[in-house]
Amino acid sequence: LRSKWPGGDSLPAYVPLFSDGWRPPPPAVAPPENGPVSRSNSQRFPPESHPPIPPEQNSGPWSPPPARPSAAPPIMRVMYDFMARNHQELSVMKGEEVQQDLRGPPMLNKMSRPDEVKAWLEHKGFSKMTIRTLGVLNGGLILGMTRDELRTVCPEEGARVFFQLQAVKSALALASESDHAQYNGR
Repeated sequence: LRSKWPGGDSLPAYVPLFSDGWRPPPPAVAPPENGPVSRSNSQRFPPESHPPIPPEQNSGPWSPPPARPSAAPPIMRVMYDFMARNHQELSVMKGEEVQQDLRGPPMLNKMSRPDEVKAWLEHKGFSKMTIRTLGVLNGGLILGMTRDELRTVCPEEGARVFFQLQAVKSALALASESDHAQYNGR
């Protein structure tokens, strides 16, 4: 297909770049130069651009991307001045370089494991005692606790935990309503 465009032979091959470093495997068989085009032979990747894939990573029709080597987050140059509006935001000036953490804040839902609950409590800034007490619970258990139960287990911060959990429950309910409306054609 490339040769049908003016100057197409000089165009570089398209190789998608994924944020986690995963690369698609090279095609097993090179397509014929002027043969019919199908989904399986519509793209060619230069063989030198891909490291060999170990057999354990290519065992099925789909395999998860390999774990990213521990590297520093990417450095970004700030394009505009930004003044923090609260204690969770960062004030930056145009031209400054900042590291971008691509991971989002820990999420909590009914399926969260105890380590995810602990990470969520830490992110919300709860005391070590509260984290130690509630961080052993899974998402379903902590989201099912009443205000009185939370106050009994964590007298200092039980009400604050309850308030934060209410926000999570509201977000989960809205997401559920949105999904339900989407599937009912609304």
